[in-house]
Amino acid sequence: MRENRRILLFMLILALAVGFVGCSDDDDDDPVSPVDEDFAAVENYLDWTKTDYVVYPGNAAKLDAAHEGQDPSVVRVVYQNDDAVIADTMYAEGSIIFKEMFRWGADGAKDYVARMAMVKRASDFNPDNNNWEWLVLNDAGDGIADQGADLMDGACNSCHAVATGDVGTDYVFAHPSEHVVTAGDEFSYFTEVKANGTVLETEQGAGDFLGQAHGVDDPDLMRDIIVYQAGAQYFDEEFPIGATFLKEVHYADGSYANDGAGAWTAMVKRGGDYDPTHGDWEYFMINPETEAVDRGKIQMCIDCHAAAPNDGGGDYIFNHPNLGF
Repeated sequence: MRENRRILLFMLILALAVGFVGCSDDDDDDPVSPVDEDFAAVENYLDWTKTDYVVYPGNAAKLDAAHEGQDPSVVRVVYQNDDAVIADTMYAEGSIIFKEMFRWGADGAKDYVARMAMVKRASDFNPDNNNWEWLVLNDAGDGIADQGADLMDGACNSCHAVATGDVGTDYVFAHPSEHVVTAGDEFSYFTEVKANGTVLETEQGAGDFLGQAHGVDDPDLMRDIIVYQAGAQYFDEEFPIGATFLKEVHYADGSYANDGAGAWTAMVKRGGDYDPTHGDWEYFMINPETEAVDRGKIQMCIDCHAAAPNDGGGDYIFNHPNLGF
């Protein structure tokens, strides 16, 4: 009898042990976000790979009002961790794509608008949306304010769902961005730049790096250097994709020399690996009188602007006030 009791007691203990192991295994199978237990998973994102730096109107059509996409004073920088690799059209588990949105302060510091991330989780955390989790940092940037599979009532899911094919991969939009001034719309685009941009500097007479360019032989001609976006600042040795600079050469009364030929020249940070050897800039020559346009990888412009670092500038832009140099 005692022997039977010992056998029953042993079987009961064994059953309980199996039950405990089963519960432990269930817990291990739960999908766990890399940021669930330790904020350190994202707090060092500035050390990750920077994949994008963009300002309006770069990606304006994709963003619409999201991520301050229509505000020319706000820039967006995207980073990704080492786990963010693509295999078979899907990002690996543990991938984190981090986006910070900010305005440049007068002291050159970042005035943050928001910091957000998307995290690729395991198992069936968000199966209808490829297992992505969305999160937002708090205002101080030292903790997570909100996270989940359906953040902002599903807006993250529905917006990023279109990032497939030529637009992106697995809910992640293509980086680096590309901003292309629409062919045939160049005059309207730069008319908008002139009307709403900021004159950084007005020059007259010879300049150290001008050579014979931009009407330097005529001492009465003035050169206005206009930047379209307040967010177009030099950061990490480059300007944001979408950054637009226009130089207008004119007389004091506003008239142009040579019937407008050479009166408007411009640079647009096109991005998208358009011309990585020369900073991905596209150059424009526009006659405001006839609206004639020449554009592209204009070699004489590239050769001249390559000297920008000698002037204290960088990324093919000469040094002018309020550009972050």
